Amino acid sequence: MNRNIHNFFKAITLTISFLFTSAFANGLAPDSIDGSIITYTEPGSTETASFSSDGRVYGDKEGEWTYFEYIKLSENVGQVTYSFLNEPNPQPEVETLTFTSANGGTYDGVEY
Repeated sequence: MNRNIHNFFKAITLTISFLFTSAFANGLAPDSIDGSIITYTEPGSTETASFSSDGRVYGDKEGEWTYFEYIKLSENVGQVTYSFLNEPNPQPEVETLTFTSANGGTYDGVEY
């Protein structure tokens, strides 16, 4: 399958809340989300992701995890890429986090 072709495109915006254990250097977006917990909330559902310093992110379900990479794009914007390389037929997901406060913001996600 050619991954440059985006047969499955999904863009959504959600309200999220953040619980960070690291300090912010410049702006609202952290330099790193290692050791952080992010709770994604939308009407009718909530999902929690725990980011570890070993490049893994753990979900709500026992034993559920995948690899992630975080990049701070600007003072208030960060990007998380989930690779799902630990699953068969991995399809990456990219989330853009726009921080509107030290503990919240919005989320745009694209699944490939």
